[in-house]
Amino acid sequence: MTRPSITRPPFVPLGASLVLLGLSGCSLLSPGPRPSVWPLSPDSVVDVGEERDCDLVHLALDLSIDFEGKGVEGTATNVVRGLARTTHEIRLHGVGLEIESVTDSQGRLLSTEVLEPTIRVFLIEPLLAGAEERITIRYAARPDQGLYFRESSKDAEGFAPQVWTHHQRFRLRHWIPTWDHPSERTTVETKIRVGHGMRVIANGVQVEEELHENDERTVTWRLDRAIPTYLIAVAIGRWERYEDQVGDVPVVYWVAPGTGEEKARRAFGETPAMMAFFETLLGVPFPYPAYNQVAAADFVTGGMENAGLTIVNDGLIGEAGEVDDLDGDPRILVAHELAHQWFGDLVTCWGWQHLWLNEGFASWFELEWVGQVEGEGARRLWLERYREWYLARGRGTRAPLAHSWRTRNSGPDRANHLYTKGPWVVEMMSRAVGREAFLESLHVYLERHADSLVTTHDLVRAIFDTTGHNFTPFVQQWVEVGGHPVLEASHALIGDGTRLEVSLKQVQNPDFLVPQFDLPVTVQVVTQLGRVDHQLVLRDSKATFELPVPGDLLDLVVDADASLLVDLRQAKSTTMWVVQARRSDRPALQWRALTELRAKIDAHARGHAAAEIALVEAGLGSPEPLLRQRAARLLDFRSPIARQALVHVVLNDPSARVRREAAHTLRQHAARSRFGAGDPDTIQLLEHLQSEPSPAVRHELERLLEVAH
Repeated sequence: MTRPSITRPPFVPLGASLVLLGLSGCSLLSPGPRPSVWPLSPDSVVDVGEERDCDLVHLALDLSIDFEGKGVEGTATNVVRGLARTTHEIRLHGVGLEIESVTDSQGRLLSTEVLEPTIRVFLIEPLLAGAEERITIRYAARPDQGLYFRESSKDAEGFAPQVWTHHQRFRLRHWIPTWDHPSERTTVETKIRVGHGMRVIANGVQVEEELHENDERTVTWRLDRAIPTYLIAVAIGRWERYEDQVGDVPVVYWVAPGTGEEKARRAFGETPAMMAFFETLLGVPFPYPAYNQVAAADFVTGGMENAGLTIVNDGLIGEAGEVDDLDGDPRILVAHELAHQWFGDLVTCWGWQHLWLNEGFASWFELEWVGQVEGEGARRLWLERYREWYLARGRGTRAPLAHSWRTRNSGPDRANHLYTKGPWVVEMMSRAVGREAFLESLHVYLERHADSLVTTHDLVRAIFDTTGHNFTPFVQQWVEVGGHPVLEASHALIGDGTRLEVSLKQVQNPDFLVPQFDLPVTVQVVTQLGRVDHQLVLRDSKATFELPVPGDLLDLVVDADASLLVDLRQAKSTTMWVVQARRSDRPALQWRALTELRAKIDAHARGHAAAEIALVEAGLGSPEPLLRQRAARLLDFRSPIARQALVHVVLNDPSARVRREAAHTLRQHAARSRFGAGDPDTIQLLEHLQSEPSPAVRHELERLLEVAH
C-alpha cells in the first residue's frame, strides 16, 4: 500500500497522544461507551477476499481519456479461466459505471445485473474448469476516485494537464470493471488515447504509440507478469523524462514540465543504488522489466507502489533547502515504495488483514537503506521514532496487527500499526534469528511465493524451513493479538552492595485483545569496570532477578539493546539517566534517556542543571541529526543554558531539521520572555535569516523575530 507522510510538524510533541473519538451511551438501555477496538470476531468473506467464480488471467484496456469531461470511455476485456467448478456467471466489480454492452468471445451480448459494487455477468454456456472466456465491457465513467485529473503542477507554468491513478482500497472499480481485490492477479495491457500533447506511462513496457491529429496519441503498454489488480496504474501528463539503468532494467524519472533534471535527480537519484542494495540483500532481482517513478501534482497520499510504476506526491520535488525540510523524505519514501516491488507486488497479502506483510517489510527495508547510507545509529533512531509514534496512539494500539482493514480498526490507528508497529515486528524477528539468517529466510519466502498470495503463516514457515526457528508463539502475541508490553522496572542494591535486585513487571492489563507477553529482556549492569549484559526472560506478570555487581554501580539499563517494542518505565536516578544519555555507542539508548532527562527538568521548579547540561552536551553534541533534533525539541526554552545552545544550533547546525526544531523552541522562549530588538542573539538571528536556505527554518525565525520586535 501507499506510505503516507508521517512527518510531524515541529510544534507537535513527539509524545503527544492522539485522541480517539467515540460514541457514548447515556442510559441503562444504551450500549454504553463504544470501545476503541471492537471485540474480536471472524472477518466476513468479502473483507478477506470474496469467493471467485473464475480466475482472472488477463485484462486488456482500450480507453479514451476525456480530460475536459473528467472521464473515460472504451472497453475493458477480462479474460477469465474456469476454476474447479462449473459456473454460469462471472462476478466483477464496478461502481458508478455507465455500461453500454457486455459481450463474450463470440461477440454475443450477455445479460448483466448491477448491484454495486458487484457486476453479475450471465454466460450463455457454462464455463468449464480450465476453459477460458473473454468478457468485453463497453462503458463510460466519470469517477470521483481511482482516476484523478489535475490542470496544473508546482513547477509548470500555465496549463499542465495530468491524469493519474490511485487504486488502494477498492478504487479501481470506480473506473474499470474488473475484479478489484488483492486476492487476484492478472497480466495487463493498457491502451489509452489522450490529448493535449500528454504522454502515457503504465505498467510494464511501452509496445506501441500512434500519433493523431489535434495533438492526440494512442499509447499501448503491456506487462506479461501477473500482478494484483489494485497495482494496475497509469500516469498521463506532459512529462519530462530522465533515465538511469540497473543491469537490464531502465530506471526512469517522470516529472512535470519545468522541473529540470537537477530537481528530478535530487528526489529520485538514489534509486539505482537502492535497487542494487535490495537485490543484493534479498538475492532476488527486481521483478519487472522497468521501474518508472512519477511525481504527480497533488497526489492523494505520499506515494503508491504500483507494479513497476510508483507514483509519488510532487512535494518531493524542490530546491535543496526545500528537500532538506522534508524530514527524511525523499530518501525514505523512495526506498519504501521500491521495497514494495518485492513485498506487496511480487508477493502480495491474500487479503487486507495481512497487509502488515506489505507495509511492515517496506517500512523495515526503508530503514535498511537509511542504515546503509547514514549508518546504523541513524537506522536505530528512526526505529525509536516509530516506536514513539506508535505508543502515542494510546488505546489505539490495542488492535491486532493482522486485522481486517475494512471493519474494526480502519483509519489512522490502522495506518499507525502498519507503518510503526509493523517494522518493529520485522526488526524483532530479524534480531531473534540474526540478520543474515533472516535475510536468507526472506529469499526463500520471496522465491517460494513469487507471483502469488501470502498470509502471515507463509512467512513463519519460510523462516522455520530456513533457520529452524519457530515464530508461531511470536506471531500469536505480536501480530494476531494487540497491544504491547508496558514494562515497569526498578532495582536495589542488596547485601554488601555486590548484588543487585532487579524487578520487572508487566502492567498492560491483559484481556481478550492484549496478552501477557513472553519477553526476553537484556539488562546491562554498568560499573567503573565496564558493562555486563544479562539475558533475562519475563514470562509472568512480574519477576525479580539477582545480578552480580562487579564494582561501583553507575547505571542499570533495561532493554539495553533497545530491541523491544515496549513502553518502558524504569525508575532510576538523574545521575544514571545522564550516564545513559552519554552512551554515544548506542544512540537509541540516548534517545530514550533524553525524554527522561526532560521529565527530571520539569519535576524541579527551577529546572535541573545536570539534566540540562546532558541534554545540551549529549543531545545537541551528537553526530546523529535525529538525536540533535530531539534534544532541540526537549530543551527547556525558559533556561539560559538552553537558549544559548539553541541559538548556536540555529546559526551552525548543518541539518535543516535540527535548525528548524531549535528555532521553534526559541520562538516559544520569545513568546514568553521576549527577545529584545537590540539583544545580541536577536541581531545574530536576524543576520542569519538572510542566508538561511531552508524555507521552514526561515518561517520559524521570521515568527520569532516578529515577537521580538
